[in-house]
Amino acid sequence: MHRLPNSFPSRLARLRIFGLLLLTLLVFAAPATAETTLELFGGYYDPDSVDDNAQVFGGRIGWKNSDSFGILISVGAIDLEDDLLEIEDEDLQFGLLLADVSFQWYPTSNNFYVFAGVGYADIGLEIDLPGDNNDIDENEGTVTGNAGVGYRWDFGETWFLRFEGKARYFEGGDFANDDDFEFDSADSYDGLDTEYTAGFGWRF
Repeated sequence: MHRLPNSFPSRLARLRIFGLLLLTLLVFAAPATAETTLELFGGYYDPDSVDDNAQVFGGRIGWKNSDSFGILISVGAIDLEDDLLEIEDEDLQFGLLLADVSFQWYPTSNNFYVFAGVGYADIGLEIDLPGDNNDIDENEGTVTGNAGVGYRWDFGETWFLRFEGKARYFEGGDFANDDDFEFDSADSYDGLDTEYTAGFGWRF
C-alpha cells in the first residue's frame, strides 16, 4: 500500500501557506464580475523520473474573467514507488505535493481552452533499507512550469465537468545537496511529467 513520507505534515503546512498566499493575491486581483469555480479532480499521472505510474487527486479554484480568459489554481498529491536502487527488500518512494497557477485562453470563446503557468512542488523521498536505522527521509522544493489543453462541459445552472491534459516541467529537486545522501541514482527529481484528469465542480 502506498504511503507518503513521514515529513508529510510539515510539507503540507508549507504547501498550505504557499496556496493561501496565491489565493489571497488572486482573490484581490480577480474582477468582482468574474465567474468563480470550485472543483475536485482525479486522474492518471505519468512521471518522467520514476518508472511507476500513479493516481493524482486534488482540488481547484478558478476565475473566468471574460469569454476568452481565465485563471485556475490547482493543488494535488501523488505517491510514487520505484526500484531505482536495485537493492533487495528496499522500498523507495516519492511523495509529491503540487500547486499550479494556470492562465487560460479560450480561443473560440466556448469551453475549449489552452493554458500555461507556473507552480511549486514539494518533493519527499523516503528510502526504506534492510536493517535497523538505515532509512532515509529527505525532501526538497522546486519551481515548476505547466502547459496543456482542457475542456469544460457545463450542465444545469451551476455544475460542470472539466477534462485536462497537462505537462509539468520540474526544475529539479536535488537531494544530493545533503552531504549524507549517497544514492546517485535517486539524487534528484526532474524532467517532464504528464497528467490526465477529470474534475467535477460548481460555478457561481
